[in-house]
Amino acid sequence: MSIVEVDLFRTIVERTSAKVQHDYAATGLKCFYQHGHPLEIVESLQEMTLNPKSSETKYPLIALFQDFTEKKGLNNSDGELKLNLIIANLTSPQLKAPDRYAQNFKPILIPIYDEFLKQIAKSRYFREDNPIKLLHTKIDRLYWGRSGLFGNQKNLFNDYIDCIEIVDLQLNLKQNTFC
Repeated sequence: MSIVEVDLFRTIVERTSAKVQHDYAATGLKCFYQHGHPLEIVESLQEMTLNPKSSETKYPLIALFQDFTEKKGLNNSDGELKLNLIIANLTSPQLKAPDRYAQNFKPILIPIYDEFLKQIAKSRYFREDNPIKLLHTKIDRLYWGRSGLFGNQKNLFNDYIDCIEIVDLQLNLKQNTFC
């Protein structure tokens, strides 16, 4: 994976954040971007928690998990990416599902998710130009943890978060994107 692709997503997240901040000014949503191995991201967020200034800015979070695949040698593409990401926000462990949707998913996570897909399609970095046709699996994680017999059993982050997980997002890089 090239640093350039990671930077493409930094730009997409910045554009997503600007648009969501404009459209939802009352909520003050400024998205924070991280990329790396999930454990590295958790560690970085924990370090931010120790700093009062950065602790306030780590959510809502859009995290691009590495490693991801990049299939090369395809016609009309510089590579086919298969990505896994999350869009996360702080929550309270005491909330029930209806409250999580009312307080986190509907006003924060879903608008960011929708705008993020629009910004990917508008970016001109990828052959996919319609957000509705971006191939991926979306999972609403009301308590993001490790899956077990009865659902998520352990919090993966040190913070209590709700998130939208985007699994196997398939994107084709346009040729000459980086020229």
